[in-house]
Amino acid sequence: MSRNMIETNTQVFARLAEVASSALSPELISQKRAIATNDHEKKWLKNAEIFGSSYMSFGVNSSFSIVVFGRENYILSIGVSIENPPPDFEVTPVNAGIFTAIVSDLSVGFIISTDIVERLVEYVFYPTSDAVERIDVDVIRPFFLPLQLFRIHPESPLNCDRSSSFRISLAAVLGTPSLISLPWPQTALERINGMVRNPDERTPFHLLLRALTETRPDAAFLAIYRCIEQLFPIPKIAELSADLKLNLAAMDVAIMIERHLSWRRREDEAITYLFEQVSVDAVTRLGRLFPEIQAGEISARTVSRRVYELRNHCVHYRPVHASVVDAQTEWMKISDVLLEIAEQLYGAYNTAFSSEA
Repeated sequence: MSRNMIETNTQVFARLAEVASSALSPELISQKRAIATNDHEKKWLKNAEIFGSSYMSFGVNSSFSIVVFGRENYILSIGVSIENPPPDFEVTPVNAGIFTAIVSDLSVGFIISTDIVERLVEYVFYPTSDAVERIDVDVIRPFFLPLQLFRIHPESPLNCDRSSSFRISLAAVLGTPSLISLPWPQTALERINGMVRNPDERTPFHLLLRALTETRPDAAFLAIYRCIEQLFPIPKIAELSADLKLNLAAMDVAIMIERHLSWRRREDEAITYLFEQVSVDAVTRLGRLFPEIQAGEISARTVSRRVYELRNHCVHYRPVHASVVDAQTEWMKISDVLLEIAEQLYGAYNTAFSSEA
């Protein structure tokens, strides 16, 4: 459905008028104004689709959104600069049409200054005799948070499936160091970059995006853990599907079984089984990050149990969890190896997902 250009412009100027309402008469507020657009910009204003997500919001004034225009994907950055865009991000001017649509649809925040009211009165809400006063977009831009727009190259692997918006956002975050607060090892950043560009990767990219932009290391750990948690029922469900000769992806069957029967596999058993499917090297390296596990006791069971205990400390606070987790817990190193394990597991259970995933 195309966007109503008159209503969109009305909303933009209504927001501006609210900021300067103390200095504006009802007559000045009621005069019709619009951001001037040419024919090409009008197509952007009418037809561009804009999609956001809470996972793509980074604080009060910084966020990404996906813009779709002419069957091509674009990433929009609000309030934060993508400093090192990857090669398949092509800088695209934020023309008057898409600017108007963005500011209206996403309620883009203002850049508040001590003289904002005076500037609005002088440059925007001046008296006019025209039926509609058309104002150049460059007059309006300085009142709003800065915007960046990048076209994603059509052949980019970031465009490969329904999770493209989160793949694209992760690639953008990797090019925006200011959004990565935690000291992620370079190995983890390189791994994530490879994962988002792998068309066969099925790890939940919205959770990877959350992990990468978290400000607390335990929260980042929990986001990676949740990636693995999605796979807990899959081995048993896959066996059941094979026995019943179901022509359905195991993940789809798991969703139906939990929805209708409320069946879920016990987490401690499930995570141990999954850890038994990954490389001994990864399990060993993870086990060495837990001082309480002796070198000779490192195994899929002991390591997975400790990971599960850390998860419980993150999400529960029953009496047994009253003790504070050791301040020396190496959250980022643990998350780095856990990310590697998640990648291995999703590679192993790739066929559990439908081809449309």
